[in-house]
Amino acid sequence: MGPACTASVEQIRGLLSSWNIPVLTTEAGGITGNQKAASKLLTRLGFNQEAVGLFLVKVLEYFSWTNIVIIFDSDAASTAFANSFEIVLRDLTGSSVDPGSRMLPISSGATATDYRGLLSRVRLTARVVVIAALSDIARDIMVTAGDMGMTSGDYVYITTDLFYTNGRTGSITFKATTDVGINIRPQNEASLQGNLSKEAADTNAVKKSLKQSWYGLPV
Repeated sequence: MGPACTASVEQIRGLLSSWNIPVLTTEAGGITGNQKAASKLLTRLGFNQEAVGLFLVKVLEYFSWTNIVIIFDSDAASTAFANSFEIVLRDLTGSSVDPGSRMLPISSGATATDYRGLLSRVRLTARVVVIAALSDIARDIMVTAGDMGMTSGDYVYITTDLFYTNGRTGSITFKATTDVGINIRPQNEASLQGNLSKEAADTNAVKKSLKQSWYGLPV
């Protein structure tokens, strides 16, 4: 049983058939469905993030956006997503662009000063920012972007809300009670969220109502 991370599994994936040894892993989210299909003895207990990646690809292709960077956290899910989406970046931007130069990792224990440094680099290279991080980190980045005057329409922010949990860590909403004295609503409305969750019927009904009352969107 194991290994876990994508890099470790990738090193042995091609040898499994020769060894005839089944491998079980709870992670390896960077391995695509097609790659897994070619490795009959590899069983991944959980999910991969192809659905989120496909959503982002469709959005980027629809608007013909290629000037992109990814800001990603150090947790396993965010790192796995960033690694798999790096391949998408290569396809979208062309082989002449080094996709690694568009991948901006968030250091452990990052502060607002660190976020300012990341966003200053964004200003030099991109106009579309994909944030792969837990929601509280994404919120802090968006607040910093607002303080830097980067939420007025010149930049596009797409957040991958990979997991939902109760509390600030799992909610990017501007109604969080921890935001005393912070106007998070403009920053929240400057970002587009993509996630894997299937919401409860009552939550979905609330969102439909908001779509109609705020934006006049069809439901």
